[in-house]
Amino acid sequence: MKKMGVKWVVLVLTIVFLFTVLLSGCSDKKDNNVTSPQSENTQETEKPTETANEEHNKEEELEHVELIWYMLNTPQTDAESVYEEANKIIKEKINATVDFRTEDYGTMEEKMKMVIASGEKFDICWTSNWLNQYEPNVRRGAYLPLDELIDKYAPKTKETIPETVWDMTRIDGKIYGVPNYQICVGWPGVAINKTLVDQYDLGDISQIKRYEDLEPLLIACKEKTPGIFPLDAVKNHGQYPPELGIEPVPGLPIPLNIDKNNKIINPLGPYDEYRRARLELNRRWIEMGLVMDLMNQKNLNALASAGKVLVMYSQIKPGGEVEKKMQTGYEWVMIPTQEPRLDRTMCISTLQAISVTSENPERAMMLIELVNTDKELYNLLVFGIENKHYKKIGPNRIEPIKDSGYQGIAWAI
Repeated sequence: MKKMGVKWVVLVLTIVFLFTVLLSGCSDKKDNNVTSPQSENTQETEKPTETANEEHNKEEELEHVELIWYMLNTPQTDAESVYEEANKIIKEKINATVDFRTEDYGTMEEKMKMVIASGEKFDICWTSNWLNQYEPNVRRGAYLPLDELIDKYAPKTKETIPETVWDMTRIDGKIYGVPNYQICVGWPGVAINKTLVDQYDLGDISQIKRYEDLEPLLIACKEKTPGIFPLDAVKNHGQYPPELGIEPVPGLPIPLNIDKNNKIINPLGPYDEYRRARLELNRRWIEMGLVMDLMNQKNLNALASAGKVLVMYSQIKPGGEVEKKMQTGYEWVMIPTQEPRLDRTMCISTLQAISVTSENPERAMMLIELVNTDKELYNLLVFGIENKHYKKIGPNRIEPIKDSGYQGIAWAI
């Protein structure tokens, strides 16, 4: 019995051991079955996530579009080579190519009137308060409101420009043009071709302090230099005392002026005598043949570059004399005729607007942002191609190559 008892104990223990092993094996197998699906599920979850990201990225990838941009610039003989290089940058950055269409000062107004009136499709155009006029075009419904587009597609441009300047562009509370941020202080004056003054001994221009002081110089030019226009245009040149800081109220059906304290100026009030005297002076100069006729004013810049204009209306600004020399090849002297002041007309004197006919307004705003933030692209559009249109003479200084065939207008870009 003892031996049988031992045998039974051994048998029972063996069965228990085997049963335990079997249970352990089943447990392991069960764990594997649990773990494996979890692992497979993780992989399956990752795969759809990656696919979703890929699909999202594809949605984010910009389809290629073509944009049309009407720019202000005198036609340049080698512009196409510059635009070709510019489009390489633009295509890489925002997957677009641009048809740059430049119009001169003399053609911009009529060209854009026809383009807008016909409903022609374009994307961006240069606009201002004095040429291809901003506010009248907004009233005609030619430009898109840009507030949301600026917020979404041009945040850096928005951040760079002070809110005060943005407010100056608003019409009925909305922004319709992105300012080419530059000098916003109005400082009316004149630019005098010093080369011509010295060449023909036309007098001492250092004595000119006011608009009225120009008369002896203009008469001397008329008498000594036939074929040269003494003055480009009478413009406004300040019909009121400069210290009032008077400017027109925008968007009104009738002319109304306010002073720097937002007080309405009555044209028949106490300053009427001053205004009448200024208008009479302008009339006299026109009758004396001292002012360029309207027909030639359309070719003003070409005439100035040919040395055919002595005095031009100009806003005084840093670097203005150098810019004028670059444009014309002549030495110029800038003389202010009024006091400087923050001026709405200066804030809207050069902008980019997006047409209501644009099929890609989002991409158009991306382009405006790119030009305002990409140093290489901006410098390319302004100065052209290095060693072809200009040479570098320092880390941040260049020298234009004469007759290179390209020169952009910085403040219009």
